[in-house]
Amino acid sequence: EATELAGQSQHHDSPFDFLPIDTEIYHNEIYAGNEDGLFSFPRGASLNKVKTRLEKHHDASVFQVKASDRFSAIAAAAGKDGLFDFLLARNTNDRKKIGDPRQVATRACNACDWAFQSIMGWSSQLAFLASFREFKDAESKKKLRVFNKIIDSSEIFGAAQLSANDVVWGSREKMYRFSAGHITVANYEAAGSASQPDERFEQIGHFNFTPGAEIIATGTASFGTVLEMEDRIIVLRSDGELDMFVGTPIHWRVFPRSEHYSNQLHIIYEDALEIISFTHDYFVNQGTKMFGFAKATE
Repeated sequence: EATELAGQSQHHDSPFDFLPIDTEIYHNEIYAGNEDGLFSFPRGASLNKVKTRLEKHHDASVFQVKASDRFSAIAAAAGKDGLFDFLLARNTNDRKKIGDPRQVATRACNACDWAFQSIMGWSSQLAFLASFREFKDAESKKKLRVFNKIIDSSEIFGAAQLSANDVVWGSREKMYRFSAGHITVANYEAAGSASQPDERFEQIGHFNFTPGAEIIATGTASFGTVLEMEDRIIVLRSDGELDMFVGTPIHWRVFPRSEHYSNQLHIIYEDALEIISFTHDYFVNQGTKMFGFAKATE
């Protein structure tokens, strides 16, 4: 970890004694997942107390950790153990800490992202939406997030089950399916209101697309959707253009919850870090764009 203080860089050892598969920072806690489980450590805490401050929240292998932008929860893709979420609540020290894990789906899940109060989960074999609904408690007037059902990708895209080479992913209101040289785009409208009692999916686009190699990982930001291949990263931009970044990536990420970096893509190579800032999305109609979620849904 590197921090800036009075114009000087400071470097600190990682509080984790393993190389995380994925990390997330949420409510001043650093979360890290690997094959041994999900761990957290307070951001800025002294590493001298690492043994007492490091917490383990689950034993399942964790391949991806995603924090909700407004529902005080963390989703974790746990491979063959399925999809979990962890609700956050304030403790006696007024710190938001995650509670006990809840297994949202038993289907294999290697990646996940939030779709409003629901969670999109996927692996190389299948994809699904763990649907939640939001209700207002009559007594407390608080909004409650309640599990509804598991929705298969065939219902989202109005098609048969995924073939072996299909790839499905999504975030916020945008759902994507790559199949046989085409990308299908669907809009998701959450359920829960009187005017919208059920989930609604509408196919809004169908595009020819040949990635040239196997898609390894995917992600979605406001500026577009990101596809990782073995030797390149492709960004299908919200303005319809395509950007390609050639080179074998070690890791990459986007920052959809960030106030200042939501338009950035960071790519780590073996010998360099590349930071790309996209400015085109400011001029794109947010209601009609195909790639990237609408900024109003961030």
